[in-house]
Amino acid sequence: MTHPSHSNDLGPAALGVRHGPPVRSDPLLHITTGYDGIDRVVLHIYGEVDLSGVATLRTALVAALAEGARQIVVDVEEMSFISSDGLRCLVGAAQSAAAARSTLYVTSPQRIVQRALEVTGLAGALQLREGIADVPSPALEP
Repeated sequence: MTHPSHSNDLGPAALGVRHGPPVRSDPLLHITTGYDGIDRVVLHIYGEVDLSGVATLRTALVAALAEGARQIVVDVEEMSFISSDGLRCLVGAAQSAAAARSTLYVTSPQRIVQRALEVTGLAGALQLREGIADVPSPALEP
């Protein structure tokens, strides 16, 4: 599993990114949070979201939703596994975001994560993007 060299390594400070504390309560899962100043919260997920990691993921998603941002971006580029419980957690968070007039995007899924989304039929329930750069600016969303 690849971990960031610094827990606040989410982007250049010149963009006004402020960072939340890393979420760590599972040895196989590490989550960092960034607030980019344009009404977007970005979660970077590192490692495995298995049965024991779902609570950690849920805690991070609930905190992100509580920020009230128009967008929640969940970057899963470094996610190496996601269980069916983890998938349900993402879909539930996407539904909660929609109810709060926000949008949850999942970006950069590795092949194993993309395959899990396709096999379960949940790919259509999430806003998937190839990368964070492919998420539209919150200012352009209705």
